[in-house]
Amino acid sequence: FILYFGLAILIHYFKGRDVVITSYILTMMILNSLMFQWPFWPIIVVGTVLAIQLGLNERLVAMGTEVRA
Repeated sequence: FILYFGLAILIHYFKGRDVVITSYILTMMILNSLMFQWPFWPIIVVGTVLAIQLGLNERLVAMGTEVRA
C-alpha cells in the first residue's frame, strides 16, 4: 500500500497535476484487484479513499486559484 501511495505522490510531483487523477484511478483499480487476495483490505480501502480525497482537494484548490487569477 505504501508503495502505491508513494508512487502516486511521485507522479503528482514529477509529471504535473493532470496525471494525478488518472494515476489515482489506476491505483484504485490495482488495489481493487488485490483487495480480495489480501487480509488487510479495509486498510487499503481507507487509504485509497484518503488518497483520492487529498488529490481531489488539491485539484479543487488549484482550479479555484486559476479561476481567481
